Amino acid sequence: MEAEYGNVSPVFVVGIVRSGTTLMSSMLSAHPAIAIAPDINYIYGWVQRYRRLQLLQPADFERFWKGFSGAKRFGYLGIDADAVRQRIEANQRYSFRGVYISTLETFAESLRKRRWGEKTPHTADHLETLFSWFPDARVIYMLRDPRAVVSSLRKTPMGAEISVHAHALSWADGVGRALAAEADPRILRVRYEALVHEPTEVLEHVCRFLGEVYSPDMLHGRHVLLTSTLRGRQGWEKEHISAALRPVHELSVEKWKNELEPVEVDVIEHFCRCAMQQAGYSPVGNPLPVGRQARLFVEARAVQLSQRVRQSSAGRICRRILRNLKTAGVQVSAGRWFTKIGRYPEDTS
Repeated sequence: MEAEYGNVSPVFVVGIVRSGTTLMSSMLSAHPAIAIAPDINYIYGWVQRYRRLQLLQPADFERFWKGFSGAKRFGYLGIDADAVRQRIEANQRYSFRGVYISTLETFAESLRKRRWGEKTPHTADHLETLFSWFPDARVIYMLRDPRAVVSSLRKTPMGAEISVHAHALSWADGVGRALAAEADPRILRVRYEALVHEPTEVLEHVCRFLGEVYSPDMLHGRHVLLTSTLRGRQGWEKEHISAALRPVHELSVEKWKNELEPVEVDVIEHFCRCAMQQAGYSPVGNPLPVGRQARLFVEARAVQLSQRVRQSSAGRICRRILRNLKTAGVQVSAGRWFTKIGRYPEDTS
C-alpha cells in the first residue's frame, strides 16, 4: 500500500509559457514555509512519455527511474537521487504519483520547508491528472496579455522560429481551457499585470488562497534564491531566471507595443479575441480579411499538429534518427524543418 503524503496541500504554478510563472514561483519560494520546485515537466513530459509502464513491475520502475533521476531537469533540484529512491522504497511509492511526491518532499526537506509544490507551465493541460493525485492541491494559474506573451516568446530559443499566429492560437486554446475551469475553488487565476503593478496586494490575496500568512520576504527576499535557482542553468535559461529574481518592475507590461508590428497585433487579436475579452484584455487592432483568416488558421493548426507529433513516441524516435544522421554527417533538410517547426514548447529532459 502506497503511503500518503501527510497533512499538506501542495501548491502548483501553471499557465501559458512566458506568463509570469517563474516570477510567481520565485515569490512563493521566498515564503518561509513553501518550496516550489523548478519545472521538471513531470506530468506533462515524463508521465506522458512513460505512461504505458507499470511502475509496480521492477523492470518498468528501473527504466523510468533511470531516465527521470538522470535527467538534466532533475539536477536542477539539487537533491540526492538516492535519498529520493530511499523515500520511495520506504513508503512503497511505486507509481508515477509516488515518485512525484517523494521527489518534491525531498526537495522541500532540503530547504527546510514544510509545504511543497512545483512550477511547470504545461501542467495546466493536465489538471485532471493533478487533482486526481492531489484532490486538496492549490493551483495558481498565471495569465498575461497574449500580445506580451507572443512578443516575449519570439525572443526565446524555443519560440523564435514559431509563427505569431501559432503562438496566438496556443494562447487562445490554453487560456480558453483555464477560463472554463475557473469555477473550481482550488484554482486561483492571477494576472501578471496585476502582480507587477500591485505585488503586495496580489501576494496577500495569494497567501489567503493558500491559507498562509503573507511574508515580506516574498517580495524582498528573493535574492537569496539566486544560487540554488540557477543551479545547472546556462545561456538563455540563466538570464531568464536571473531576470525573474530582480526587483519587480512594470517595464515588461507594455513592451509589446514597441516590439510587435501592427499587422502582428491584428493577427494575435484575431485568434485570441474571445479569450482576451473574457480575461479582461482589450483589442486595439483591426479585423483581418476573411481569406487571410482561413489561411492563418490552417497554418497554425498544422504547427500544433507537428508539435504533438514531435512530443509523441514516434516523434522522439524520428528525432533520435535525425540526430544520428547528423552525427554521421548526413544532411536531412526535412529533419531540420521538423526539429524547428516542432520545437515549442520544450523537451522533457
